[in-house]
Amino acid sequence: MNQLAVSTHLENCQFNGFFRRLSIILVLISVLTGFSMYIFGIANAGIMEDLGFTAVESGLIGSYNTIGMMISTIVFSMLADKIGAKKIVLLCVLLNSVFTGCTGLASSMGMFAFTRIASGCGIAVIPSVISLLSEYSPKKWRAVLCAIGGCGCAIGMMMAALSGMYILPLTEDWRTLFYLAFLGVLLLPLTVAFVPDSMSVLIAKGDNRRIEAVLKKADAKFVVVEGQSYALHSGVSANHRVSIVRLFQNGASRNTILACIIFCCNMAVLYGTGTWLPAMMGSAGFSVSSGFTLLFLFSLGSIVVSPLGGKLATKVGYKKVMAVLCLVTFLFLNLFGAAQSMLASSLLIFVAGASSNGTQAILQPYVASLYPEEIRTTGIGLATLFGRFGSFFAPLLGGFLVQNQVSLQMDFLVFASFSIVSCVCLLLTKPQKD
Repeated sequence: MNQLAVSTHLENCQFNGFFRRLSIILVLISVLTGFSMYIFGIANAGIMEDLGFTAVESGLIGSYNTIGMMISTIVFSMLADKIGAKKIVLLCVLLNSVFTGCTGLASSMGMFAFTRIASGCGIAVIPSVISLLSEYSPKKWRAVLCAIGGCGCAIGMMMAALSGMYILPLTEDWRTLFYLAFLGVLLLPLTVAFVPDSMSVLIAKGDNRRIEAVLKKADAKFVVVEGQSYALHSGVSANHRVSIVRLFQNGASRNTILACIIFCCNMAVLYGTGTWLPAMMGSAGFSVSSGFTLLFLFSLGSIVVSPLGGKLATKVGYKKVMAVLCLVTFLFLNLFGAAQSMLASSLLIFVAGASSNGTQAILQPYVASLYPEEIRTTGIGLATLFGRFGSFFAPLLGGFLVQNQVSLQMDFLVFASFSIVSCVCLLLTKPQKD
């Protein structure tokens, strides 16, 4: 019986309208996710003023989102192999759009807890987005599309900052910022219509009709052969699950522990800065709108540098590039805290955003290289899960600093210090032995 390796066939296709539509929709979903993650930081000052929350209480609200992320990271990773990445994407978009929008209706800690945890569950969509982009892209376009998909969150952060700069002054109501997320439901019918299910799921079900329908869209020259069977890879059986215990065997425990610390510290820098930058600038005597502008520049740096960092890392080495980026983050966040002018602050936060987000962009492929191929996905998953702890306690830490009226320079020294921890841990990691 003739067998077609579907993955190889898709790799060799031309980049046509099918791939273009799929890529645009998935990148927009990534943008929605970034918007949902960082819109609270834009609305934070207004929430505290309107509802009388303390900075610590507001920091706790910011952290609720991460509880949802941690729950969904565990649950959705187990469901993805069974029901397919497309269904996970649809569920996450629904949770993200509806409950981020409903956060605008909240008026108590309990209501904020419910909507923020529920919307946080939708943020776990990014691994599924990257998985589908990787699965449905010609080989020569794959790295570019996955990089753009990864930058979607930074674009979403920029959209959140822009909404604070231009929409908030018009409405003078922080609630309208959250209502914007309701527009995300428009992505649901587009996803249903133009994004296919995971090919691994279709092959496991033996759904030849849908497999052939996808292949016809991806390749206009594809012809169905009578009696042809389909496999994901030629001569390769389905992936099997790997026990997490293997991450701590045969000398891998050192890298596993260090990778978890690195992810945790880097997320603390990103999420702490993203949540509290506008409010901290306001408490230091700057206008809140200047805080929105600086957050925009912080995210813009990511989009500019992340692709370049990936290219440089492949030539010089991931470890060296990330160690330098961590040191740059530490230096420029410290200088930012001491800056006296808006121009200096803008330049410094742009570089700090470029280096911190650039580190995160190339961290996953580096961590993957620390393990044998059969346990790489498990290793990245565990490190990502621990990274959520960084994004949980960082908003709380920021709230504590603001409530105790700590100086702006000390605020960012605290956040920057996590970059030094990341740098040390990076230097202590050891490449796997061949």
